[in-house]
Amino acid sequence: LDSEGTGPTRRFYDDFTTVDWVHDSLRESARCKILSQVPGLRGKLMRSFDAAQGWIIITIVAFVCSLLAYCIDVSEAVIFDLKRGYCAKNWFTRESLCCDSSDPFDNCSDWRTWSEVFQNSPADNPTIDFLAYLAGTVLMAYISVTLTLKNKSIAITADLSEKKRTFYNSYGSGVPEVKTILSGFIIRRFLGTYTLINKSIALIFSVSSGMSLGKEGPYVHLATCVGNISCRLFKKFSQNDLKRRQVLSAAASAGVALAFGSPLGGVLFSLEEVSYYFLPDQLFRVFFCAMMSALFLKFWDPYKTGHIVLFEVSYSTEWKALELGIFVFLGVCGGIFGAFFCKFCRWWPEVFRTKKIISQNPKFEVVLIAFVTGSVTFFNRHTKISVAELLFQLASPCSPGINHGGLCPLVPHSIPKVISNLSIALLIKIVLTCVTFGMKIPVGIYVPSMVIGALFGRIIGLGVIYADSFINIGLGDIVPGIYAMVGAGAFMAGITRMNVTLAVILFELTGSLTHVLPFSVAILFANWTAKIIEPFSIYEYLIKKNDFPFLDNRAADVSTMAVDIEVGDIISPLPSNLMLDVTDTTSVSVEKLKLILNSIQFLKGLDGSIPLVKRTKSRNKILVGLLPALELEYALDILQDYSSSFKFISGDQKRTYSVSSANSGTKIFAKHVSDEECPTMRHLNTSETENNNELMIPVKFTDLTPLVDRSPISIDIRSSVALAQMMFVKMGTRQLCILKEGRFVGLLHKKEYIEYTRLK
Repeated sequence: LDSEGTGPTRRFYDDFTTVDWVHDSLRESARCKILSQVPGLRGKLMRSFDAAQGWIIITIVAFVCSLLAYCIDVSEAVIFDLKRGYCAKNWFTRESLCCDSSDPFDNCSDWRTWSEVFQNSPADNPTIDFLAYLAGTVLMAYISVTLTLKNKSIAITADLSEKKRTFYNSYGSGVPEVKTILSGFIIRRFLGTYTLINKSIALIFSVSSGMSLGKEGPYVHLATCVGNISCRLFKKFSQNDLKRRQVLSAAASAGVALAFGSPLGGVLFSLEEVSYYFLPDQLFRVFFCAMMSALFLKFWDPYKTGHIVLFEVSYSTEWKALELGIFVFLGVCGGIFGAFFCKFCRWWPEVFRTKKIISQNPKFEVVLIAFVTGSVTFFNRHTKISVAELLFQLASPCSPGINHGGLCPLVPHSIPKVISNLSIALLIKIVLTCVTFGMKIPVGIYVPSMVIGALFGRIIGLGVIYADSFINIGLGDIVPGIYAMVGAGAFMAGITRMNVTLAVILFELTGSLTHVLPFSVAILFANWTAKIIEPFSIYEYLIKKNDFPFLDNRAADVSTMAVDIEVGDIISPLPSNLMLDVTDTTSVSVEKLKLILNSIQFLKGLDGSIPLVKRTKSRNKILVGLLPALELEYALDILQDYSSSFKFISGDQKRTYSVSSANSGTKIFAKHVSDEECPTMRHLNTSETENNNELMIPVKFTDLTPLVDRSPISIDIRSSVALAQMMFVKMGTRQLCILKEGRFVGLLHKKEYIEYTRLK
């Protein structure tokens, strides 16, 4: 309880309960008003420090996120290469830094493979190399899944059903959960310190295993963990969920900026993908956080190349107008793949992960897929390397006279063989990416989807070169790396449905302004095609699959459909026994209050509210306030901790009431909720009572008046459902009071409306 001016207020909430943005905004306004009234130099210093707190937190988030990204990048690169061998000069050096050769495919004397070590001979033994590679893949995957399964939460669902759900906080990318949290819901422990440490280590080993997954999505989750932990430094952010989520939005932008080396892409990602209530003054702080995190990582220089990402490329060749049709084709193919990938991710868990041996033992699935991954990727030079390195090679332009690992055939007649090898790699990556996504390890989908698109685009580019050698198409100098990058963007757009963000990320990766148009065209057609086949992106599917209470603020179809549907068509009148009638009496027993509270929470969820009503002369029920269930439950829990007697006195203090034990009918006295005065609750000392507790001396006061919302947001029962959605989305209110000609009828909770939209 907080009695410093704002009264008793709950500071923590249960899982998947709703944040009331209106309440938080009003509390922030009240805090700022109190702060502005502090006179003199002390007031100026307090206000200056208050204004600086946001920038301090943003700077801390940027620095810590960049340091975390540096540690993960360096660690996973070294551990990944240990599957193939080690650097004789320094065990903690990856292969690319151990070898001084300009061509990464040349042999390096300082790099020793495991066959050379065990045979004590420079001759390679494919069998030993394969077994070492396979063992490393399985071992790292096992370590990752073991760590992931240790970080779990068991919680009762928000509707108070008996079924308990187990949440693994470290698995997956975390983006759907971050979207849900930023939309105004609570997922406890998901952004905590233990999750940050656990997922960081598990991510290092999952990426190092060589399975078809990425670290870019989990970076968003880890960055928001850093943002959430940093908010604990100042009460301004730790005790206000609206302010805290502004920091989380900025932290999410830092995650993307560090993953792709794209600060502007990170800003747009925060605005377009994860943020729900993006205030105008928030944009600059998001931009500052993304830029500072990228700048810090530049100083760390994890790849020792001066770049903050591994796969940064550049093109000097202009694209031709005739190539536009090929870019459209790549976009359509990317949309088709993305749509069917989303459908597969819905079908595969129902067919495979529901089997008893898989559902009861997630480790078995991870080890099995890791074994298959190691077995099939070892024998293909394109799948044997990391996904980030493969993407860099596929998107890189060809240099004259250099084969670039078989990706740049020197003569046209060798192109079919290269296409054949790339096609095999494409098939392997498609299958492994599909079965890997959704396992109980940290898994990102961004770069794996880009690799699939880059493989497909490189094949198309080489095919165009091969056709041009027989038929002069008139395209001139063709760069297959451009097709690879266009394909990467198209396939990623088909899965994630990102548009502007993705185009900016590709622009920042290539630094080529002239190729922004091909990127954008492919992304547009990928989005259009994917939405025709499968309307939901992969993250929207995961939100629905996990039953997260997320109301899409970009969806226009529900509002359009709901114009002719009234609010009264989707709600049921609230029974009278679930209301608190304050007309004839100012008291209610704790037992009755608990009974109403339990019923409301069962019907409306943990974060429902008890309506306070007053009957008029015509027997109509007029709503005079709402008593939030979360805060009331917390206050009642505190009452239960006291074994002494309590006495509750009305505001005028002219009437006294005798009370008995808290466990046997303690009375809570409440005046009619009005603008004049509201109920107060006072704890009294039983040791100084007399006349059977008729007179009691108060020793501690706890004012429950702030618990009552005396001006709840209300709409008429004949209002359109579209209006209700607009109020939920734009205002962020937790619930709406439904009136009929001024009379109270019932409540429409945000989660009830979300359930209605999903059924439709």
